[in-house]
Amino acid sequence: MKWLLPILLIFLFLGYCEAESSSSTDTVLNVSLAWYHIPYVYNEENLVKQENSTIIIRLWRQNTVNLSDREPEPDAIVYGNLTSPDGTVYDVNFTSLGDGNYSLSFKFNKIGLWKLFIRAEKNYSYTETISWIWVGRLPLSTDIISSTEYSSGEEGSIMVLVKDADGNLVPDASCAVRIYYPNRTLFEEGSMNYMDNGIYYYNFTTPNVFGIYSVFVNCTRSNFSSYDASTFHVSAWASNITDLKTLVQNLWEAENCSYSPNTTKCILLYEIREKVENITVNASDERTYEYLRNTIYPSILAIWDMEDCDYKPEVEQCKLLNSINETVFNLKQRIVPQKPSPILPYKYLIPIGAVATYIILLLVYYRSKKGGLFEWA
Repeated sequence: MKWLLPILLIFLFLGYCEAESSSSTDTVLNVSLAWYHIPYVYNEENLVKQENSTIIIRLWRQNTVNLSDREPEPDAIVYGNLTSPDGTVYDVNFTSLGDGNYSLSFKFNKIGLWKLFIRAEKNYSYTETISWIWVGRLPLSTDIISSTEYSSGEEGSIMVLVKDADGNLVPDASCAVRIYYPNRTLFEEGSMNYMDNGIYYYNFTTPNVFGIYSVFVNCTRSNFSSYDASTFHVSAWASNITDLKTLVQNLWEAENCSYSPNTTKCILLYEIREKVENITVNASDERTYEYLRNTIYPSILAIWDMEDCDYKPEVEQCKLLNSINETVFNLKQRIVPQKPSPILPYKYLIPIGAVATYIILLLVYYRSKKGGLFEWA
């Protein structure tokens, strides 16, 4: 009985270490802002705007792991500045409308392109963004239509659609693009090529610096110019999440879940698919690993047991389960480098540790009877 307490304490310690994990998630602010065109009213002498114009932005708080966890933020401090075409800077403050929308009333007094800088602050986060406002006639319009999500090292493309004042496609514009790193230093710039149907493109290789990049495009035709701005995100693990979704879908098909969706295994796989689909690439590696570890890992282990994969690792379903496990651990490698572990050892960790400890204690007891606790020779 005197050996029971140490063994029990070891069991409790190992069990605690296995179960302990962080379930916290990051919360950030995001701003949604349209590209604004403010037309002027003609009179005989010049272009005149009779009253103030209203700019509306929308602000929300978002969980960086679960894309669906997003709510309007009605109680932030939102301010910034407007820079006129001649370089004059005006400080501005936005007013909350109580539903996550914020408004700014301003009388634009110059024809041309205005730059709008916005900063939104809340006690847990802040965000900054830049947009552009064209004041006056708009004989040319430019809209960025390309992707917003990339993984590092793949071929990216900035694409814009150019139209004239009547909505006709423009095949003879001259377009240039500038791309900025997340820290706002210049990453790349160049001239865009014409493709077809008013679409111009610029190809580049996505860099290995992860984060949100800013894109600015300027298209000209005759003496008129048009601008658009956008962002794209380079993720460290976007390709891993794509692989994970493919593996889960392959396992779904291998289990014939389309025909038997109500079996225990298919119900678990459906839950896994839902969790994986809720991931957003704006999350950090560490948060995503924790999310996957805490939500899908227990289900993966349950299916492993149902398939009896301890004794049939060569079965297709078992191979897919191990591939899913290794894909999740690829995220962990970027936090603390380690070799991806197979599923098998985890379920036996506590019994093996307990048995080893018991054997050691028996040896200690035996040696103490032979002539002293530390007399091994």
